[in-house]
Amino acid sequence: MPGSKKEHKQGDWDEAAMKRAVHAVLVNGLSQKRAAREHGVPRQTLRRHLEKVATGDGGVEKRLGRRTTLTEEQENELSDLLQSMESKLYGLTPIDVRRIVFDFCRKNKIENCFNTNKETAGRKWFKLFMKRHKELSIRSPEPTSIQRAQGFNRAKVQQLFNVLRTTLCDENGTVTIPAENVYNADESGFSICHKPKKIIAKRGKRGVGALTSAERGRNITVMCCMSAAGHFLPSFFPFPRANM
Repeated sequence: MPGSKKEHKQGDWDEAAMKRAVHAVLVNGLSQKRAAREHGVPRQTLRRHLEKVATGDGGVEKRLGRRTTLTEEQENELSDLLQSMESKLYGLTPIDVRRIVFDFCRKNKIENCFNTNKETAGRKWFKLFMKRHKELSIRSPEPTSIQRAQGFNRAKVQQLFNVLRTTLCDENGTVTIPAENVYNADESGFSICHKPKKIIAKRGKRGVGALTSAERGRNITVMCCMSAAGHFLPSFFPFPRANM
């Protein structure tokens, strides 16, 4: 309608134009109304950024919605910590992360709206945190005993490949055993109890594990075997204490 004010939608402004408008007010001495009109930015938004600059609370930054509890740097540090803990087989569950964040905010006196009775960050905060950090996902880890974790190291893996190379090749390095004659077998146990909780890990990573004191409970074993050429042997299940 003629004479009506132009309405701006939320976020309908350019960050570079806002910086020019702030510069025009603070340096060139333009009024807020004129600077907003000439640079095409909302006057209320311009006023808010001028107050931030005046109080030293930051510069011009286009960020929509409510401010996050943790800064971007703190959230990135938390993401790196979660990935590091998972790589060491000590992955953290979602409730662990929420408790850690609550304790961090309390000790550093960071303003938040978390539940002080449960002493945890909210589920909504965790959901938005995971949404902001696409490199993380909630995974179900494979139980890994301490003995297996200690036995898997660079020296032992290198020793395995050295033995494999001397077995498959002659002194000149020529392969003497064809791939169709090389088989590998592996077993996997399905425990009827003691299942680790879901943890936070890097998105897309294979082989997510979590330490357990031991393989507790009764296991049902499945055995799989295949050749290097892709030929599978039928799988079989050895049941404990059972005569078939």
